[in-house]
Amino acid sequence: ANDNIYFSGQSHSTDFPLPSMPYTPYQLNEDVLGSIFIAGLSADFTEPLGATFIGGDKVDMARSIDVAPNGNIYVTGFTNSSNYPYTIGALETSGKGIIISAFNPDLSELIASTRL
Repeated sequence: ANDNIYFSGQSHSTDFPLPSMPYTPYQLNEDVLGSIFIAGLSADFTEPLGATFIGGDKVDMARSIDVAPNGNIYVTGFTNSSNYPYTIGALETSGKGIIISAFNPDLSELIASTRL
């Protein structure tokens, strides 16, 4: 599992190839302004581990990604969206600016998301 590859970026696609997973991406709408995507592949590039979007109604961009020892995935970046998905109890739960969002290892759960 430690050799898996996780990556993030920005997509303007309305048909980004998400694996068949039993969950909905954390994206409020598919837009051409750009949303953050996060995806994982096995070390040999043969198996998709998961993929999702996160974003709001304006431009959202990922700048960095990291995998914690427990497998959780952390993405930092910025949002211009007033409705970026923040989690309850987060440091900041509204507004535009620098964001950090955390997902479980298969990207099926948004664990935490805040604006800094």
